[in-house]
Amino acid sequence: MKKFKIGFASLAFALLAGIAAASCSEPAGVIGADAQASGIEPMENGSFGPTPENAALPDIDLGGAEFMFATRSYEHGAGMFESRELYAEEQNGDSINDAVYARNLSIEEKYNCAIKENKLTLPAGSIKNSLKAGDGTYDAVLDSAMYLRPLAEEMLLADMSELEYANLENSYWDQGAVEGFTIGGSLYFCVGELNIMAKDCTWVTLFNKKAAEDFAMPNFYQLVRDGKWTLDIFHQCAKDATKDLDGDGEMTESDQWGHAGEYYNFFVHMIGCGARYSMKNEKDYPEAAIYTDKNIAIADKVFSVMADQRTTVLANDYAGKYPQPWHEVTFRAFEESRVLFLVSGLVTVTYNFRDMETPFGVLPIPKWDESQEKYYATVSMGNMSAVAISASGDKVVETAFVVEALQAVSLATLKEAYYDVTLTHKGLRDDDSKEMLDLVFQNRVYDTAMVYDWGGWMNIFHNICKTKKNTFASDYEKMEDKINNALEQMVSQYAKTK
Repeated sequence: MKKFKIGFASLAFALLAGIAAASCSEPAGVIGADAQASGIEPMENGSFGPTPENAALPDIDLGGAEFMFATRSYEHGAGMFESRELYAEEQNGDSINDAVYARNLSIEEKYNCAIKENKLTLPAGSIKNSLKAGDGTYDAVLDSAMYLRPLAEEMLLADMSELEYANLENSYWDQGAVEGFTIGGSLYFCVGELNIMAKDCTWVTLFNKKAAEDFAMPNFYQLVRDGKWTLDIFHQCAKDATKDLDGDGEMTESDQWGHAGEYYNFFVHMIGCGARYSMKNEKDYPEAAIYTDKNIAIADKVFSVMADQRTTVLANDYAGKYPQPWHEVTFRAFEESRVLFLVSGLVTVTYNFRDMETPFGVLPIPKWDESQEKYYATVSMGNMSAVAISASGDKVVETAFVVEALQAVSLATLKEAYYDVTLTHKGLRDDDSKEMLDLVFQNRVYDTAMVYDWGGWMNIFHNICKTKKNTFASDYEKMEDKINNALEQMVSQYAKTK
C-alpha cells in the first residue's frame, strides 16, 4: 500500500499559521491515495525539531466527521494519570490545556473534522464489547500498553503498520516504542509526541539540591556528560548522604536517606544498566531473555542497591503502615530534603512537586559502567499512554490520518508546553535538567517482556525487593516453563493474522 511521507515541521507550521485548507475533489470522509500534498515548506529555523521529509500531510476534507477517542478519567491513579493530552473544551490559561486546544482547533479547521473524547476509568477494558460488536462508537483509544495488550491479542485493534497515513518512521513517533511494540511485523499500539503521559511515566533520577550541597556531592550533571554516572557512583553517593537523624541506631522513615524509590525500580535500574528481558528472532517475534549471564550480573548489582536497608527506603515497605506510602514517606522525605536521590516517574515533577520550594534537578537512570555508551530509561507500562485505532467501523483509514496529524502537530505545540514550560519553568529548576531530559527521552526502552509479563515473571523482582533476598535463580527456575508457555501462546495468537 502506498504511504505518504509526512514532514512534521511543515505540517505544524501550516496549521499554527492558520493556512486555509485547499479544496479537495474527493468525497467527504474518503481518503484516496492520490490526494494532493499541500507543498508547504518546512520552517527554516528548525524550531520544531529535525525535518526528515519535505512534504506535508495531504489536504483532506473529512466532511465534518467526528472522531471519538476513549481516554482515562480522573479516577485512574487519583488524578495523576488522567488524560490531558487529547482534548480541551476551552482555553483556561494552563499551558498543557491551551496547547491541546490550539492543536485540535487547527486540525479540525484545516481538515473539517471534530476530535472528541469519552473519559473512562479503564478505557481499553470498557470499550472491548463495543469494538467486538463493531458498532463504531469508538475510533481510537489512549491507554497504557498493559491495558491495550488484550485488545491487540483479540485482534480488535488495527495494525498501524498497514494503515495509510500512519507513517511510523517519522520523528514524532517514538522509535523505541515502534521497535518494542511491533510483533511479527505488526504494530497495534504506539507512542508519539501526542502521548505526554508516556513522558510522565518515564523513569528518571531526581536529586535534591539542598541535600547534595549539605553532603558535598560532586557535580552530577558533569558526571553524566563525562559518561561517569554509573550505578556504583549512585550507590556510593547515596551511602554518603545517609544519616540516622535521631541517633537510635535504626533507619526509619523519619531519618535521612540516600535513595528513595519503590519495588518497580528494580526493573528500572536493570534497564538503565543495559539489561533486556526479551529479544526478537528473524521473524520479528519475541523470545525470552530474562535469565541471561548479563542480566544475572546486573541483577546482583541492582540487588545490592535495592536491598541496602541502611541507604534505600522503598515506599512499598510501608504499605501496611501508611494509606499512601509514596506521598507520606518517600515523596515527603524528598520535599523535606531528607532524601538525596528519588528514582521515580516524571509525573512526580509535573503533579507532585510543581510547588516544591527546595530546588531539585533531574538525571538519567545511572548506567552499568563507563563503557556503556548510552543512558537508558523505561516507562511504567501500566500507567503510560499509547494510542491505538479500532479495527472495526468505517473510518479506520481516516482515523489513522487524524492520529498522524495529532502526533505531528503535538511536536510543535504539546511538546513545547510539556517540555519547555511545565518541566523547565514550573517543575525543574535549571537549564541543566532540560539537557538531561534530552538524554532520557532519546533512549527509552519498551521491552516486550514488560508489556506482556509472560507467566507473571515480573513478580520475581518484586519478590526480591519485598524479601530482601536475591532469589533470581531459584524463582526463575520455578517459573521458566510457565513463562515459555505464555510466550508461545502469545506468539501463536499473533501468528494467526499472518
